[in-house]
Amino acid sequence: MYPIRSLALAALFCTLGAGCLGDPAYQPPTPLRARLVPVGGSTVVGTVEAISQGRGDTEAGLNIVGRPSTTYGWQINQGTCEQPGAVLGGVAVYPDFRTASDTIASDTVASDTTRRPGRGRVDRIYIARLMARDQDYHAIIVNADTRSIILACGNFDRIRF
Repeated sequence: MYPIRSLALAALFCTLGAGCLGDPAYQPPTPLRARLVPVGGSTVVGTVEAISQGRGDTEAGLNIVGRPSTTYGWQINQGTCEQPGAVLGGVAVYPDFRTASDTIASDTVASDTTRRPGRGRVDRIYIARLMARDQDYHAIIVNADTRSIILACGNFDRIRF
């Protein structure tokens, strides 16, 4: 995914008082992770990582394993998988993505997990909404055609270093 260490360093930088303190709208960077579990007989699994940043935005990315050569949609919602809420930032923020085909190109490096069959990822997107530290959020993977069939869901937890 994206380098969580860089995000941790940014959090430490602000925590040490690098111009972040004293701003009532500021929230220290908060790293979060949702472990996706299959829903309704699906086999989609993976993780979504996000970091709330400062005054009002969130950066997120994902890694999943699903069906080869399949296009999926995804989004982060307020609430939990059990009690879902509104989409964070609006549906248009979240790009659909396609998993790798069931054949691997001969030039694929063995460690390149994103090009193995069924693997898909979104490196990073920016959401113009903050994932507030005191609220619940969850991520879902959906059927890209209908966007109404949830294939996987995971509640976000704070990542502790």
